[in-house]
Amino acid sequence: MIIKLSFNYLIKNFKRSLILVICIASVCSFVASKSLVEKNSTYNKMLEVHSLYAGYDAKFYGANVDNIKNMENIDGVKKLIYTYELGNITYKNGVDISLCNYSDEYYRLNRFKLLEGRLPQNENEIAIEKRALKEIDKNFKLKQEIDFSKIVKNKSNSQYDISSKNIKYKLVGVIDRNQKYYENEYKLTGFTRSHNSKSYDGFLVFAQNADKRSIYEQIRQKSGLNDENLRYNEQLSMAQGEYKEAMQFSNFKEVLMVLIISLLLILNIFNIFTSSFIKEIGELKILGASKRDLIKLFLIQFTSIWLCGYLLGIISATLLSKLIVENYIFKNFVNARFIFSLVDVIYPLIITFFIVMLSSLSTIFIGSRKSGLECINENYKRKAYISISTKNLYIKNFINMFLRNISNILIVLISFSILGGMYFETTFRMTNNFNVIDMQQNNLFINDMILSPNLIDTNIGLSSLSKDDFDSVKISGKYTMVNYKKEIPYSYISLDRGQITKDYYTAQNFSGETLDMPITLKAYSQNMYSSINKYLEKGSIEKINDERGDYIPALISDKYYDMNSGENRKVFSNPVKLNNIYKIKLFSIVNGQVKRYDKKIKVVGLINEDWLFKGNSNFGYNPEVIISSKHIDKLGMENRYSQIGLINEKGYSEQNRKILDKKYSSDRYTVFDINSYTKRNKVNENVYLKEKLSQIGILLVLTMINLILMIRSNIIKRADEFAIMRALGMTLKEKYKWIILDNLIIALVAIIINIISAVFIYYNNSSKLNQLYMDIYSKALFIFNIPFKEMSIYILVVFISMVLGILLSQNNINTNADVLK
Repeated sequence: MIIKLSFNYLIKNFKRSLILVICIASVCSFVASKSLVEKNSTYNKMLEVHSLYAGYDAKFYGANVDNIKNMENIDGVKKLIYTYELGNITYKNGVDISLCNYSDEYYRLNRFKLLEGRLPQNENEIAIEKRALKEIDKNFKLKQEIDFSKIVKNKSNSQYDISSKNIKYKLVGVIDRNQKYYENEYKLTGFTRSHNSKSYDGFLVFAQNADKRSIYEQIRQKSGLNDENLRYNEQLSMAQGEYKEAMQFSNFKEVLMVLIISLLLILNIFNIFTSSFIKEIGELKILGASKRDLIKLFLIQFTSIWLCGYLLGIISATLLSKLIVENYIFKNFVNARFIFSLVDVIYPLIITFFIVMLSSLSTIFIGSRKSGLECINENYKRKAYISISTKNLYIKNFINMFLRNISNILIVLISFSILGGMYFETTFRMTNNFNVIDMQQNNLFINDMILSPNLIDTNIGLSSLSKDDFDSVKISGKYTMVNYKKEIPYSYISLDRGQITKDYYTAQNFSGETLDMPITLKAYSQNMYSSINKYLEKGSIEKINDERGDYIPALISDKYYDMNSGENRKVFSNPVKLNNIYKIKLFSIVNGQVKRYDKKIKVVGLINEDWLFKGNSNFGYNPEVIISSKHIDKLGMENRYSQIGLINEKGYSEQNRKILDKKYSSDRYTVFDINSYTKRNKVNENVYLKEKLSQIGILLVLTMINLILMIRSNIIKRADEFAIMRALGMTLKEKYKWIILDNLIIALVAIIINIISAVFIYYNNSSKLNQLYMDIYSKALFIFNIPFKEMSIYILVVFISMVLGILLSQNNINTNADVLK
């Protein structure tokens, strides 16, 4: 009987039941779709990363026998897989290949596969990557001999000597790996068969359930390897961490905000319908229904509404997330697949159940405590009319309406405020957050665009841009200025142990009392030095061009950026002073031959630490020394450039970029400009924006439903007042005018709140962006603008919502027009 009565009641009040189902479905859809989109994105990313980097926890390069033994003795290190590291071989055009002895396990962990030929069988044969072969000369065939130069870096007690020799290998095999691998940091690799080395490259595998970060830190401290020669498997660790966070619903703050407002909105809907519920309870009590029967009635009704809303929400969430994932996320992955687990069903189930139960408690509590007659009379009971001393009849009625319906109105205002906040945060990110600040942007320095060899697979000592490149680029496009940078990659300062800090001595794995400290030695075109001047702590930029005497005038930085700690660290134990003299050892490579130069530099300027973040720093582990290009030219480098910088004429940026892309289309070159960089970041933001807009859409649906119900509830509660006013001569048109004015005031309040919110959000986010610009460029580059366009759209949405609410309540306005008659 109770079951039949419950379903009859739901059918009789179909519209109300449908509204509740839609609200619950909206919340369920939001929770489930958000989870599914994040989970599928991170899961497929993890699968891809797993296919590229799984099987190990860290990599090491250039280790010796002692380093290997130290690592083997560390608790938590399960296995070491390593092979002989045979140095780098370079083709005459500068393509650089890391050469290793072939080892089955090492080969497999690097995810190589054989495309052509066979693997090497002796020290005269070589198998190299397809990408390397393409960059060397795509016309090379198997069994052909290839001439390489081998740069040998000899280090004895931290004293360096660089030499080169020619070496030939017979090409017997072409190997390849997943093309996604080349989108991250990589090394071109070749394999031969040789044990003629005292150096090893390899992988570390840690114990399954151990604290892997802790083990890695122990290896850093105890292995004897410096930070350049030891790398944690960050790609796999980050991908697994992101997936784990998605599984644990780590974005709980966003979910919680929407859940709270959804709870308030659905609670509001239940409260609006409370009067009709309570009347039905009174009738049932008079007919003899017990408290237990009423609870059963409630449970059946609310469970039915909840389950219908939940099922509708799960179905819509699955379809929506599948659409987003397949159209925006799967494009970035090969062999991607959509996953749906039991958690994706249970989590929204619990959330929606919690919301429905909390929302229905007030109705159950009121209905079960009152007698049948009290419940029936509750429906007709008028709230006290509040006496307000004003002659304006409209103001008096509006204030009474507001105070008697304050909970409903506040919930609608809160809904519009949260909706506005989310909308303005999203629009700010859509319009401004693509100007991503990245260390790579420092490469531009004062330029709009730069051209350089691909430093990942190119030996800068053997390959660089030539004077012909410089002249060709200069006349090929529309530029106001063409700049350059030159570098000598094998450069060292000769020091005593006491001249550098203990931290730097340990980090670089130095030994002995005298040592050669690696430095980054570079020079710029003359017009660029004025831009370096602001980074001088002491000294004069003009003195760098002084060619008198036996010393090379130099600007020097006495700090370096530690990538592990994220801090600037001191190099010299005592402060560097102007006019200090240092011995330097330089090795330039001309026509494949290494030439050594022993020089002295004289400090004419000290570069402050801002240079590391805001200037044209290399972000390396070595201090930087800047000299005049005239001195580098004397070392046989006059026609070689490590980078060409370009400042575009106004309106020619895209045209100039296309010219460079066409001319330097090989993988051996990199063309970089900020516009293309921000465009790539814009593409990466699409999924976030789609997800945010779907959240806003769901909140808008819930807010619209509440708005309509609030208007209808106000009309019903004021039916007797409007009837009296009609009896006193109010026309239906005037009644509409009053209702429109009521809702217009509520809309204006919502708009005022959100205009203030919009200005604050945009100003706050602009300040954060400018702080980042200040950190990098020492200049607030972002101009704060009041978001008039976005505010106009929001105002329009609020007014349209109010108009729709009134139009959809038109039947109630007309029905209750003459209620007293």
